[in-house]
Amino acid sequence: MSHVRFARAAALTAAAFVAGACAGSTPAPTPAAAPSDGCASIRAEVAAAPSAGVDQPAAPIAMKPAPVRVPVPRSVLRVDQTPELEVNVVVDTLGRPDMKTFTVVKSTHRWYADGARTAITKWTFTPAMHRGCKVVRPYTFKFTSR
Repeated sequence: MSHVRFARAAALTAAAFVAGACAGSTPAPTPAAAPSDGCASIRAEVAAAPSAGVDQPAAPIAMKPAPVRVPVPRSVLRVDQTPELEVNVVVDTLGRPDMKTFTVVKSTHRWYADGARTAITKWTFTPAMHRGCKVVRPYTFKFTSR
């Protein structure tokens, strides 16, 4: 039995040696360098210019639940049956919508806006990015059947 224990111990030692050798052979990727004061100066710069562009805008990870439920009630449809909806909401650096900032820019019926508000509350987003830093930016959702 001692030979079996020795063989197992030798195999485990060899596996640990190989794993350690392999782990050291490939360097870990380095993240993009942030400014010397971190991202605070970039966040302040972006906050001071709300209409300025960013490298990557905020985007929903998944639009679940759907912002416009189907079927659409007949009472909601306009005479020409073309719905329109546009809403804005600020997305924070953690990817959460700040519903205190939710605004309806355009809606052909309150039903669309209420559905969007309910849905967006539950969404998670990839936050906007600028020069390697997560920044607070507005997100605009538009819906139309035209």
